Amino acid sequence: MDTIFPLGNERDFQEISKNQRIGTVQNPAFLSASDTKNDPLSTESELDMAKLRISWARDEDLIKLWLHGKAKKTQVDYKRVSRELLDCLGDKSLKEVSESFIQSFMDLAKHKSAHTQKQRVAIIKSLFQFARKKKYISENPAEDLKSIDAHNKITERYLSQEEVFRMVDRTTDFRNRTILKVLYGGGLRVSELVSLNWDALQERENGEGQVTVIGKRNKKRTVGLSSGVFQDLLKLRQKDARDFDPVLISRVQGRISIRQIHLIVKNAAMRAGITRKVSPHWLRHCHASHALDRGCSLHVLQKNLGHSKLTTVGEYLHARPGEFSGKFLGI
Repeated sequence: MDTIFPLGNERDFQEISKNQRIGTVQNPAFLSASDTKNDPLSTESELDMAKLRISWARDEDLIKLWLHGKAKKTQVDYKRVSRELLDCLGDKSLKEVSESFIQSFMDLAKHKSAHTQKQRVAIIKSLFQFARKKKYISENPAEDLKSIDAHNKITERYLSQEEVFRMVDRTTDFRNRTILKVLYGGGLRVSELVSLNWDALQERENGEGQVTVIGKRNKKRTVGLSSGVFQDLLKLRQKDARDFDPVLISRVQGRISIRQIHLIVKNAAMRAGITRKVSPHWLRHCHASHALDRGCSLHVLQKNLGHSKLTTVGEYLHARPGEFSGKFLGI
């Protein structure tokens, strides 16, 4: 009786053509020794290539599972780094990665910023921790990978409250001025702002309001807004707007884009005489810094910004119901 090759029972092989090495042959799991001997496409090297294609497929499947449920921006960053890793692996699988290979891969980014290197370390550690958890690998080659001490750029992204108010005051377009006020007054991420629909807004007492946003890792949170900011936001609603329509629309009536928000902030900074490259996230940093300067508790700020852990101290501070960090900003 012919010997059966015990190859790949989990999925059919994608076949390998003679010229392009991509085609359709029988699943080698069902080929006998005599079959492979007579079949010109079933040489030992080609069977190795077939094994390799299965290895790649499994790596890709693992990565898809690892990415599932992560925020869109996170997925973009994770996909980029994992693709670079697979490209460097060449004909190897994640199962064959060694500690020395991981270190060599990290060295490829030595010329990049400390922030990029730190992010790269975090992504690779996450991937291999997940692979180990799923028992895809027996040992974690990235376990001892050290994180990079990235320079803290929050202080570099600092604007005085006078500068922020100048950005707002010198923006004459009502929609754009409201965008600046919500970014600063609510401490929202730009992705959270552009995703807002009208059903996410709810008015509180004294004209104050709140918006429900979906943050990182699809976590939902409620952000309080002062009466001045919230009432301006309500004025943007058109008469025929439905609850599921976007709050912020472009000039062509579609949902405003993140790129447009960046441009609005950039232009506002230029009008205010600020020469630094200000982005929407700067206003989030300013929200946090200025609120703390004015007496906002860390716990309130932690809740408002949606951080899982702002500081260790923040876990021991109590926030009163209805309190939100935007109250401290005077906007």
